[in-house]
Amino acid sequence: MLRLVKLASAGLVCGLVFTTPVGAATAPNTTVVNFDGPVRASGKTLAPGTYSFERIGAHVIAVSKDGRFVTLLRALPTTRVDRGPTMTLRRPAAGAPAELATWFYEGGTLGLAFESVAKAMPSLPACVSTGS
Repeated sequence: MLRLVKLASAGLVCGLVFTTPVGAATAPNTTVVNFDGPVRASGKTLAPGTYSFERIGAHVIAVSKDGRFVTLLRALPTTRVDRGPTMTLRRPAAGAPAELATWFYEGGTLGLAFESVAKAMPSLPACVSTGS
């Protein structure tokens, strides 16, 4: 049985908590996350549940739930000084779900900023689709 490790994130609101099972990261660029409330990701709302995030290209993340494809997300590389939570969230507007901001594989210092966070960054290649 997998143990669950709680992840803390500054800006978590409305009791939203996400966990990742120990050992659930089955590939070098895959992380399994459980959301107990709705979460927005690059303009798409993910219902509460367990999702797999897999980096499938330089700027592309495939999201699946129960082994079924959900969406593709665009992201740009980002860094931080210290290790921290695997996923970080942005504060939502009143009444809106929290929004995924970044994904740092295994809580490291190298990660990806999701599309809405990366808007101020250079454009992504036109061939990258968000699937939304």
